[in-house]
Amino acid sequence: MLSRQYPALQHRPYRLLWSGLLVSNMGTWMQNVAQSWLIYKMTNNDARYLGWLGLAFAIPMIALPAVGGMLADRYPRASILRITQWSMALVALIQAILTLSNLNTPTYILIATFVGATLLALDNPTRQALIPTLVPRHDLMNALALNAATYNGAALLGPAIAGFLLSVVGAGWLFAANAISYLAVIYAVSQMPAVDEASRTPSTLGDALLGGVRYARGHVLTGILLLTSAVLSLFGRSYQQVLPIYADDIWHISAQGYGIMLSAAGA
Repeated sequence: MLSRQYPALQHRPYRLLWSGLLVSNMGTWMQNVAQSWLIYKMTNNDARYLGWLGLAFAIPMIALPAVGGMLADRYPRASILRITQWSMALVALIQAILTLSNLNTPTYILIATFVGATLLALDNPTRQALIPTLVPRHDLMNALALNAATYNGAALLGPAIAGFLLSVVGAGWLFAANAISYLAVIYAVSQMPAVDEASRTPSTLGDALLGGVRYARGHVLTGILLLTSAVLSLFGRSYQQVLPIYADDIWHISAQGYGIMLSAAGA
């Protein structure tokens, strides 16, 4: 029954990657809750740091995905994923150690956020480009839909779980949990068949960007979807960055309430 509804999951390499991403995305959302709450409380509820935290994440995510796509065309994608996933795990582990040792500072959190977002901006295009190599063409749309579901499902459950755990064990252990969660994707990548080699002719970054613009202009629906996604990302989700203010200063519902609010936003 499950295989008929979700045929992409019949293919073991994709099934492992999908499962790993679900675990890893849960860990990422838990860390997002932890670092937003931590930096807000650490700075005596200074809202400016929430804005700077969002900026530290946004700059690489806007500037670097094209670089990630170019790398995915030039080098074996599984190898890129191994590097980015291990690196993101290391960043999360460092945050865990600093927080549990009471050595973390707002500056360290901002730096870790920027570095983690840089790695994620390189990881995302590679991961998307890898999926067509794991399933046959007739299962590709199902695989892409399931891939999106790992993010949306984690956005629904991860923050609520994180809010509860943040009140019980503290931010440091949530960073540690995120570091461990990357191992699920690392294991999945290690089990992939050695068929993932870049198939396109290597291009410069400028050529890659121009190619993307030309494609969007030549395919109206794609251009509209890209523009809509950009507008929603810039203006439709910014409120999530200031939710700690509402949770702590206005409604006084603690970290657990903040997690529930963020989960509701992901529903």
